[in-house]
Amino acid sequence: MQEAAARSNPRPKTAKRRSLLLPETRVAEVAHAVLSALHTMHSRGYAHCDVKPENILIAADGSCRLGDPGLAMAVDASGVLTCGAGTPKYMAPEMSAKVYGDACRYPVTVQSDMFSVARVLALSVIWNDDKVSWDEYLRWEKDLPGCVSPGLRQLIASMVEEDPAKRPTPLEALGNEWLVGALERARQQRQAQEGPCQQ
Repeated sequence: MQEAAARSNPRPKTAKRRSLLLPETRVAEVAHAVLSALHTMHSRGYAHCDVKPENILIAADGSCRLGDPGLAMAVDASGVLTCGAGTPKYMAPEMSAKVYGDACRYPVTVQSDMFSVARVLALSVIWNDDKVSWDEYLRWEKDLPGCVSPGLRQLIASMVEEDPAKRPTPLEALGNEWLVGALERARQQRQAQEGPCQQ
């Protein structure tokens, strides 16, 4: 995913850029693919545990897949993960606490994946010239760029609620108004590019 983003919008060497790293319609397509995969996994009692850009695979036709389920874990009878795993930069707070043995008032459930999705979406739209600034965005020390739409901001914010139970499920996020609208715009853009069907 990171390589595809770089090809579609090369990083400028000049100062500030006001566009997003990926267009919101493309962000929506990535989100739809990831959320659809997580809905399937969660409905079967598994958490992916390692949602990050490197694990979002882009095919030649531009379609996306969530890959590398090597850290996926099943929840127990109470819906809780008994151990933790993942990439630190994208971990939910409760998952990080589980991995590093810190105290946390919330259990680790499949909803930890939703926090990771939010970080991926945030990374998809930030635009800065150095990795340190990227990290500051991912630690929520900087706000998202002003050109990010209110709907996408709200979706990301809902996924990083401290209480995992307050985060939307993948299915709920798939029905998000911003996401549905952005996907429709993406569909219309593809149709316009393809032109009328030849009879």
